[in-house]
Amino acid sequence: MTASRNSICGGEHLDGQITAAMTSKILKAGKDGPGGGALKKLSPLLPHRAQLVPPQVKRSSSMTRFTEALNQVHNVCLFPAQSASMVQKSEAQSEKSSPKSSASESEVNGSVPLTPLTASTSRTDQMHTQSPKLEQNRLNRSPSWYAYKIPRSPADSERSEDHSVPAAPLQGCRSASLDELNNIGVSYGLPIISPLDAKKKNYLFGGLNSLLGASELDRYFPNRTINLFIATWNMNGKEPPANLEAFLLPDEMEHMPDMFVLGTQESGGSRSEWEVRLQATIGPSHVLFTSAIFGVLHLTIFLRRDLVWFCSVPEDATYSLRPGIAYKTKGGMAIGFQFFGTRMLFINSHLTAHEEKQALRIQNFRSISRSLDIPRLLPTKIKHKDVTHRYDCVFWLGDLNFRLAVNRDHVFERLKTDTADTYQHLLQWDQLSQARKKGEAFADFEEGTIHFPPTFKYDPGTDHYDTSSKQRVPSYTDRILFKSKRGDISCISYASCPLFRTSDHKPVLGHFTCKIRPGKDDIPLAAGVFNRDVYLEALRRRRRFLYQPALRNCPVQ
Repeated sequence: MTASRNSICGGEHLDGQITAAMTSKILKAGKDGPGGGALKKLSPLLPHRAQLVPPQVKRSSSMTRFTEALNQVHNVCLFPAQSASMVQKSEAQSEKSSPKSSASESEVNGSVPLTPLTASTSRTDQMHTQSPKLEQNRLNRSPSWYAYKIPRSPADSERSEDHSVPAAPLQGCRSASLDELNNIGVSYGLPIISPLDAKKKNYLFGGLNSLLGASELDRYFPNRTINLFIATWNMNGKEPPANLEAFLLPDEMEHMPDMFVLGTQESGGSRSEWEVRLQATIGPSHVLFTSAIFGVLHLTIFLRRDLVWFCSVPEDATYSLRPGIAYKTKGGMAIGFQFFGTRMLFINSHLTAHEEKQALRIQNFRSISRSLDIPRLLPTKIKHKDVTHRYDCVFWLGDLNFRLAVNRDHVFERLKTDTADTYQHLLQWDQLSQARKKGEAFADFEEGTIHFPPTFKYDPGTDHYDTSSKQRVPSYTDRILFKSKRGDISCISYASCPLFRTSDHKPVLGHFTCKIRPGKDDIPLAAGVFNRDVYLEALRRRRRFLYQPALRNCPVQ
């Protein structure tokens, strides 16, 4: 036993003499029992704490002694001072034992040494004997009572496929030499960190190796681009359909986005129920990072589970357009946070209704922009009056209530043609487009190209526009707009969800990409926090859903 191994095992008491004695005891206990041939191969490795289990595992007396001997080696490695006397007693007892007594003990216990030809060989043992690969895999498996397990390396897996005993079996770090420890990979799949890197004193925030730095960003996003799915829906106070896949996972979606942002107005049902249903539909790959509610306005953000570590503490703010009314139906709410080095802001709003109140809607926009008091935790050099100037990437979604200022019959006539120019023709009378061109509202915002019919107003439960006495003009009231300081946002797709009929509005969906910059670690991090209760309840529902085909085939309403 080398000096380095003595120090690893825990003291001066574990010398070469004791280890040799324990090795001899293990070989003696197992030579006539199962796996005797394997023990001869393993004898050079026993001072390291032998860990390989013989192939035919059946509790004969020799196997019992073999296991007890291994446990004594384990105790000597961990508690050398207390085990010295126990080793001496064990050696004295083994010298008094005779083969005759061992045989009689086997007869009493009703166990005999097992061989492949023994009549009492179990079916499982025969299977392992007939299959050399299964037998060898069992040799390579660590016993269940061995508490300190290290995952096998890919190299070990390749050797086991070759039907040969691994050159370096699984070892506990307490009984391995320093040289051997350097060759053991503790976490396969993760980048190896050199001790030299750990010794470097980097006192600068935002260094290459910081949590929000360039190294971590490039590891998760080589092109430094994040994918976002953003949706807005005025629910008209109604319960949503039982099946939300058409809303959250449309057929056009090629892969799951990194972030889901969902804003609703006139929300129906309870907040917790809605969040659980969203989580259950999206699946366990994402978690509810944060959510906020203001009256009947609701905003939720789902992130991939492995990305919650790179966010600052989320902050939210609200503004009511009707401050004297307790039931908040009109107003704006926002959630902001920093992702790596990019500050992101999401605003969900419900502005004043009716076609003739265009000027009031413009005033609503300005009031919300100047009244949302965030960020409060992130360091800010200059706090602009407009909240949209305090963040790098901003998304504004909701029922903005801008109308088509044109005759209703003209809209229906154009919608009958349904050509590529139909919707662009209708947008000539869109109040929001006119306000943006004049610089009155959303002047520095962008919007994806609209290739879908107006999303308001429908008769609930149908695909027909308003047939009531009010005869409202079909309009694009539900919108998603975005802005960034460096043009970092791109709109990949922009569409509506016509399958949902519970409300008088159709949901609007957008798929975006956003450039992300590395950041600094001097911000209040969220520390991986997410809504665990929603996550667990959603998992239970998904499990129940798998066993109820009727729910899986539930049509969209």
